[in-house]
Order: sequence, then structure tokens, then C-alpha cells
Amino acid sequence: KRITFKDEKDLKGGVEKLKKNFKIIEEEDYMTKPQKNGYRAYHFTIEEKGKPIEVQFRTHRQTKWADWGHDRLYDNINKTKELLGEKGYKDTEEYSQKMSVYYSKLDQGLDAELPEIPLIVTEKLGGGME
Repeated sequence: KRITFKDEKDLKGGVEKLKKNFKIIEEEDYMTKPQKNGYRAYHFTIEEKGKPIEVQFRTHRQTKWADWGHDRLYDNINKTKELLGEKGYKDTEEYSQKMSVYYSKLDQGLDAELPEIPLIVTEKLGGGME
């Protein structure tokens, strides 16, 4: 199950409720320590009625980021690298990482400057995340 929250404050409240009401079998905290590519979320395996259930908590911006990255970068990495070239792929990954930081700041209620969209993203991938 994927549960989406308005912002980080609401997400952290959801984490507290989950921990209070369910047995946590496994927890992966990609909020405090995002993955190298910028992925941010909480993943839990909880026990419900004796069965393990995977639960992911993200904000709506994190979901937008993850969907964009999956669809444009990671769904078929070889095809994307062929389309963009090595430098274009690297530039797109860097843009994606900057957008992860940008969305994280917004989710925390902080001011943030929208990263510039690399030309290759506009020309080859149909635009950026905003």
C-alpha cells in the first residue's frame, strides 16, 4: 500500500500512528537518508492479522518526483541513455536530484528555488517536473 500525505509534518504524524498501532517488522527510512538518486519515502513491513504487509509513506511531491523519474529515467535505462547520451543522462539525473531537494524543502514548509530544467530534458523528455 502507498499512502500519500500533504507534507512532511503530516507524513511524520502518519509514521507515529503506524508505529503506535501496528507491529513493525521492517523499516526503511529514506526520508532521513535519501537514496543516491534522491528517492525519499518511508517503507514499512507491518504485521496485520498475522500477515506481512508493505506500506510506503510519501508526500504528493515525492510521488510526483518518483513517477517522473521512473517514467523518464529508470523504466528502461538503456533506452533512455541511448536517447539522451551519457552526458544528457547525467544532466537529467542531476536535475532529478535537485528536484528531490526542492520538493523536500517545500514539504518542510521552507522556501526553495526551482531548479533550472536542462535543455535536453525539455527537448528529449517533454519537460521537467513542474
